[in-house]
Amino acid sequence: MTMPISEPLPPDEPQPEEQLPPARRRRQHRILVGETNERSEYLADLSHQATPSFDFFLFSLLSGVVLMAAILLDSEALLVLAALLAPFMAPVVGMALAIPTGSIGFFLRSLASLVIGGALVFGMGALAGLLDPADGGSLPRAVILHTQFTWPDAVVLVLGMIVTVYLVGHNPYAKPLVSSVALAYELFLPLGAAGYGMTIGQRFLWPDALILFAVFTPLAVIVGAVMFIFQGIHPSRAVGTLAGIVLFVALLAGMLGLAAEAWWGSDLLAVLAPPSATATISPTATATLTFTPLPSPTATATPLPPTPTRTATPTTVPTGTETATLSPSPTPVWGLVNAGEGNGIIIRPEPNSNTVVTTLLNGNLIQILPELANKGGVFWIHVRTTTGLEGWVQAALVATATPRPK
Repeated sequence: MTMPISEPLPPDEPQPEEQLPPARRRRQHRILVGETNERSEYLADLSHQATPSFDFFLFSLLSGVVLMAAILLDSEALLVLAALLAPFMAPVVGMALAIPTGSIGFFLRSLASLVIGGALVFGMGALAGLLDPADGGSLPRAVILHTQFTWPDAVVLVLGMIVTVYLVGHNPYAKPLVSSVALAYELFLPLGAAGYGMTIGQRFLWPDALILFAVFTPLAVIVGAVMFIFQGIHPSRAVGTLAGIVLFVALLAGMLGLAAEAWWGSDLLAVLAPPSATATISPTATATLTFTPLPSPTATATPLPPTPTRTATPTTVPTGTETATLSPSPTPVWGLVNAGEGNGIIIRPEPNSNTVVTTLLNGNLIQILPELANKGGVFWIHVRTTTGLEGWVQAALVATATPRPK
């Protein structure tokens, strides 16, 4: 008795769709709707890779939790770990891909995904501010490092985006996680610092760090869009070309406007709205000091005491004695940090510098050194903290002590 042998399916007969791998299912769907060209398949694979999955939001939350621990413990190592745990930055790649293809809908969906993932990181930073036992009295250096624009950070962001788009463009099925870490480091860490600054009420952390994120995001998107264009991706219709140009110009204008606000907005606010309130300090019952707007630093010489003289008597032999000569020294001039609603100041190594030496809250005393500088109409003074750190701060944010006339 012979068993019936089942005949194999003809080579051209399609297999059931549920048995096909995801890439084949997408290809078969494109064939059904008439998209048979290779370029459509390539763009569909790219868009699938640039579409965030549930893992993006899950690992965004995990990265935010580690970032919260890094802020509370002031740990640089945990900052790096937070960037390593961040997901593949698919929304940024998707926004960059939407510009040369002219897909406004895909751009908006990618932007919404980035906002949601960023909100998770921002919320963890805000929670760190609520849990901080110091309540912002001593700002973590890990936070301060990610609130100011620096060229090295911009270079890391640009190189990370270039490598990410290059690798994705050459292999749409790969996720270059190593280069994506650079994007997460420069985009997610400022968001955490902004959330922390909002809950502790520090003006130079919030919204400055959030503005830095808003500047770096379009910069990364524009660089990625240019890289996709160099790889031969462009819209097939005139409407798509126009949409891509509109998106590009809008991003560029937004980046320039936010950059101007980030670099000059805080200083302009300090000049246009200097602190007007005066503070009175009474160290003793007999002396009262009133803090007034800063005059030019002056030095007061301490008068020399009369030199003692010795008269020789007939019964003793006169002997020569050395008399110590006291040199006059300037009286230290002290100022009070009084930044108004800003709640504190940033001490910088040079006038108008983008780097930070340290920060001080309102009410702290600082010694005012004689040097004075004028940068773009803004007066800067050379100061020294009670811990010995020296730097420059805007004169409008410091009030000096002068004796009150009787």
